[in-house]
Amino acid sequence: MSVQLTLEELFTVDKSKIELVKDAVKELEKPSAKKESKWHSDTKDTQPAKARDGLPVKLCGYDRWEAVSSFHKELRRGDKEQATYWLQVLLDGGMGESYVANYLWWISGEELAISEVHGNFGIYLGMLNTHGKKADPYQLYYAVMEFCDARKWWEDDESILMRDLWAKNAKAIKEKDTEEMLLIPDYALDGHTRKGKALMKDGKADLRYSGCWQGMIWRQKAMEQFGTILIPWEDVKWEPGELEEWEYMEKNIC
Repeated sequence: MSVQLTLEELFTVDKSKIELVKDAVKELEKPSAKKESKWHSDTKDTQPAKARDGLPVKLCGYDRWEAVSSFHKELRRGDKEQATYWLQVLLDGGMGESYVANYLWWISGEELAISEVHGNFGIYLGMLNTHGKKADPYQLYYAVMEFCDARKWWEDDESILMRDLWAKNAKAIKEKDTEEMLLIPDYALDGHTRKGKALMKDGKADLRYSGCWQGMIWRQKAMEQFGTILIPWEDVKWEPGELEEWEYMEKNIC
């Protein structure tokens, strides 16, 4: 920034303007402060040994975030050799077994097929994260090997469908697309809602999927009679006195 004044302006300028110019020059002469990263400085000389979360910034000579990112990408690619290398960097670098176990659990929902997350692999990861117990490196190597072998979401039809539905629903709600937005179904109006309570008093509530005794027994009978619960309430055939029996249970026992 340069300040240029003509001779005429120089001799006619008032003192307040001179002070403003001086202040502007002082600001320009101040050394510019480099904005640091949220977690650590980019300069080696001022880089702290630990980040704000108390974990190391450097892992065996690698930048922590680059090492963690490399670990994640190799898990995604299913490369066991490279994934286990970065696992060892995380362990020897001081990230800790619990951090790695939690990280694997967290990204399993991001990377793996639904059946894998809720199957044996998901159960195993859950065991590594229960009761605050410290995971053993052997267990973590096992988990990483299994993670690499596990089917990823883009290899699974159900997982692809889930993401398609996620995108569709988010778009419909955000844009208030009336053609895609749903109405509240009658069977949702049960004893947990104001409208449902009023309907139940009048005996007009649709209790097919309610948690009350009528709903539970109705679903049991629907499966016995039709092999599905996706049918109208009136389609289920009741034995004489059955409805009254469950109404009594609902009012006097539950």
